[in-house]
Amino acid sequence: MAVVGAVVAIATTATLLSGADGDNVAGQSVYVTNAGANPIFLGGSGVTTATGYSLAAGASLPWPVVLGVGEALYGIVAAATENAKVLRTGV
Repeated sequence: MAVVGAVVAIATTATLLSGADGDNVAGQSVYVTNAGANPIFLGGSGVTTATGYSLAAGASLPWPVVLGVGEALYGIVAAATENAKVLRTGV
């Protein structure tokens, strides 16, 4: 298994953070840090700024998101774009 890091530009539409849909391996963990100046919102493919888990500017998730087979993590922002630092393990 590998460890993969990336900086992802999150847009005002759901932006995939965990890799391509369907490429997830059971037990993959995703760590996210908001590297932008505004909140990002995390969730599934239908995430919105109203329904997503809010991650403040400069904050990191206090735990990894553990994905099952076929699951994916997305982010969205209210305006413009914001960068997120993403680290995936178990890929």
